[in-house]
Order: sequence, then C-alpha cells, then structure tokens
Amino acid sequence: MTLAVVVSSCAHVSKDTTTSPSLSLSGTTWRIVEAGGTAVADPDETEFQLHSSGSLEGSTGCNDFTGSAKVTGTNLEISPLATTRKACEPPLQSQETAILSALQSVRSFGPAEGGQVNLLDANGQIVIRLARD
Repeated sequence: MTLAVVVSSCAHVSKDTTTSPSLSLSGTTWRIVEAGGTAVADPDETEFQLHSSGSLEGSTGCNDFTGSAKVTGTNLEISPLATTRKACEPPLQSQETAILSALQSVRSFGPAEGGQVNLLDANGQIVIRLARD
C-alpha cells in the first residue's frame, strides 16, 4: 500500500513538471500589454527583450530601460534597471511607473492564453503580461 502512494506521488510530480511546454522569454520581442493589473495605453510603443546572454532591454512607452536578468527554469530575477530620463505625459508617466515597479517585483514567469506570457511576483500574482510582437 505504501508503494502505491509513492508511485502515485511520483506520477503527480512528473505530471506537474511537464504541464507547460518549454517556454523561453529570450529570442523574442515582447510587447508589454498589462502592468500592475492595468492595460497599457499603447502596447506597440512598449518593448521587452531578454537576450540569451542575460541582458534585458525595453521601453515603457516613454523611456527605455536596460539591465540584466537571470533565468533558472521558470524563475526570473531582474537586476535593478537603468532608464533614460525623458519627460513623459502624465498618462505615460503613470504607465512607466507601473511597468518599472512591476518589473522589479518579478520572480517567475509562465504561459498565458493566446501565446502570451505572465510575469509573476513572489506570491504568484501576475504583475506584467507580455504578448509577442
């Protein structure tokens, strides 16, 4: 009977680790479509690019950002970001603040509907949603 429990437990673990196909953030230009639970004003003006080297760059829709990130499985650790300092119109300034704050809270990522990707905080809450360019 104990053996049946162990086998069942192992099968469950194996199933959990294969439920999502291999997902990579690098090699794709992503558009930020949502930050902090709010849709961005114009996703076509945003950008998120993670390169296989670990460098990260993008745009909030007003200013550009750069930094680095470490990916381990579905864990994602983003370094503090450097940004350009252009003045933004008030709606874009709020959007920028939300995006930069959300990016700093990212701890993991996972697939979302329609080929999108969710960036998640330490509690598993969606803080950024990305769509392929």
